[in-house]
Amino acid sequence: MKDTTSNRQDRAGLLAIIVVSVIFGLSFMFTKRAVNDVSVYSLLSWRFTLAFFILLLLRLFRVLKTNFRGRNVVPLLLLSAVYPVTYFLAEAAAISQVASSEAGLFIATIPIATMVLAALFLKEKTTWLQKLSIFLSVGGVAVISLLNDATDTTSKATGYLLLGVAVLAGSLFMVLSKHAAGFSSVEKTLVMMGSGSLFFSALALYEHANAGTVGFWLTLPLKNVNFLISLIYLAVITSALAFFLQNVAISRIGATRSASFAPLTTLISIAAGALFMHEPLTPPMLVGAVMILAGVIGANRHT
Repeated sequence: MKDTTSNRQDRAGLLAIIVVSVIFGLSFMFTKRAVNDVSVYSLLSWRFTLAFFILLLLRLFRVLKTNFRGRNVVPLLLLSAVYPVTYFLAEAAAISQVASSEAGLFIATIPIATMVLAALFLKEKTTWLQKLSIFLSVGGVAVISLLNDATDTTSKATGYLLLGVAVLAGSLFMVLSKHAAGFSSVEKTLVMMGSGSLFFSALALYEHANAGTVGFWLTLPLKNVNFLISLIYLAVITSALAFFLQNVAISRIGATRSASFAPLTTLISIAAGALFMHEPLTPPMLVGAVMILAGVIGANRHT
């Protein structure tokens, strides 16, 4: 009976993280469309605010259940401070200072950092096959990032430092989410969305107040159809749903195995670009794709 329950939880966790990878992979298209018209902070503020509002409505109508009364929520606040606040803040600041290929390569190292932190703090053990598979997946992202965009060589030390912070935040999130096992995935996601809403709305308000464009920011979804479409996907599907499923996956299959699927997001984004935006597929992309798939499969094999 225990084995059957464990297998069910394992399958549920794997299904959840695969769905997350697909959602995150497709999100790049919608983010790219949105930031063509608005600032990053404008997008993030609306993204997390709408996601938080929807979760609150679902809680109000008892579709989702939470219980924070008399409980120590410090672990959830710490989780939220790391991700989404620190992660997205560092990533947004870094993107303007480094090449896109370099940013992708740095972010792809999150599984390695997670594997190390999970071993140190959660005592999660990995086999040699899993270790090699994770490095193989990251290597696949490196092939895609470096060989496919060799002309994009802009780099700055500050940008590298910020990307390092983003990697650390992304891997710490995996560990802290697993550590906060006393809270449900809904409770974790609700606090994360609320924290993101407050933080990035404050930044957007400061940005637009200085520019005298507060009214433009507050009415963005009403005036820009492309922004509204992107916002619905990023807030409802990417933030509310995917973050919830990510917390579910971490609780079921652990931080290391969940993180091993991160490079799959790169593969999904490339496939989506080719299918929906008619972006070219190159030999480095195909080689990297094979490496990523092999790595993800290897990292999740039981030996």
